Order: sequence, then structure tokens, then C-alpha cells
Amino acid sequence: MTNIRTRSRAIWLGLIVILVVALLPRLIHPVSRPLEWYLRSVQFWNALEEGDLRGTYQRYHPGVSTMWIAGFGLRVYAWTHGWSGEDLLEPPQATGDYRPYPVEAGVAALSVAITLGIGLSYLLLVRLVNWRVGAVAGILLALDPFYIAGSKVLHVDALLATLMFVSALFLLLYLQEDNRTFLAMGGVFAGLSFLTKGPSLFLVPYAVLIVGYSNLRSDGGSKPASGEP
Repeated sequence: MTNIRTRSRAIWLGLIVILVVALLPRLIHPVSRPLEWYLRSVQFWNALEEGDLRGTYQRYHPGVSTMWIAGFGLRVYAWTHGWSGEDLLEPPQATGDYRPYPVEAGVAALSVAITLGIGLSYLLLVRLVNWRVGAVAGILLALDPFYIAGSKVLHVDALLATLMFVSALFLLLYLQEDNRTFLAMGGVFAGLSFLTKGPSLFLVPYAVLIVGYSNLRSDGGSKPASGEP
């Protein structure tokens, strides 16, 4: 019992450390050079509020998950400042050619979502392999420079990578434990990936390959050895 409690504490402590290590570098000095997804996120939420479903189409990517999350962060910012959705497109304090768009609010929302995805990946890897592998992988994910750079802009790629990775881990857990809840969760994250960007379609052949390999391995293991009756 003591060993189980100690292991449980280590897992949750590891989760807290990974969440903090992943979130801080993503929230400090967010990069705001691209405005395309800022504007699309605002227009997406404006269209949702007006019930204009056609207006929610902003890009063929389609970037829906990014616009959901970043747009929510921007709506929170607007609410705390007494702004409307239109004010996010034309900030009231804008003067001349300078427009202080609150891009950081959208980046912060994406950073929190990506950080939670990293934390979930850690927990899944702990269950899939063991605590040590999960902890090392979680720290590497949290501190990967390229991953951090992608997480500090209001864009689709870092979120896409997070959603695809979590979906793949859920699929592997399903194959290991034969729990349909994991299969359903993998499908949810795959769907969110498809709503983010086209490269997520890679999950389809990946799933076919990994499930096919798992079935072949199971069939091979169930066959009697040579010479046995």
C-alpha cells in the first residue's frame, strides 16, 4: 500500500512539474507577428454569436480548433475590458497606423491548451509504459525549442501536433488494454485534429497500420508452436 501511495504521489508531482515547465516558457513574451489567425478567430466567434454558420468558414485548413480556443481567450480579454467582438477587430485605443491588437490573449489560451495536452500525454505514457518514460518524455515535450516556438504564436501547427500525439497515444492504450473508452477518446482527439489542419489525415493510415500490426501479432501469438498438436 505504501509503495502504491508513493508511486501515485510521484506521478501527480511529475504532472505538476511538467505543467509548470511547459506553461511558463509559452506564456512569457508570446510572439505576435502573424495576425491572420487573430483576425480569423475574432471573425469566427463573431459569426458564431450572430448564428452565421457560413461566416464561421475562414480558411480551408480549416483551423477550427485554433479559432475556438484562441477566440475564447480573446473573448475573455474583450469581456474584462468592456469590449465587443467588433472592438477586437478595431481596438478603441488604436491611433494612426498602430493597432495594439491583444494577440497575447489568444496565444495564452492556445498555450494553456497545449500545456494541458502535454500533461495528458505524460499521464498516458505513464500508463502505456511506466512513470520514468512518461516523466522523461513529458519534460522533453515541455522544453523542446521548436515546439515552444510554435506554441508562442497564434497559429495551428503546435496545437495540431499536440492533438495528433494525444490521439495516437489513446489508440495505443486501446490496443494494449482493449478499453473502448480509450478508442473513443482517440477518436475525439483525431476529430479535433481533422478540424485543425490537413496533415492530421496522417492519423488514418497510421491507425490502419498500427491496428493491422497489432492484429497480426495477436494472431501469430495464438498459433501453436511447430510440432505441437
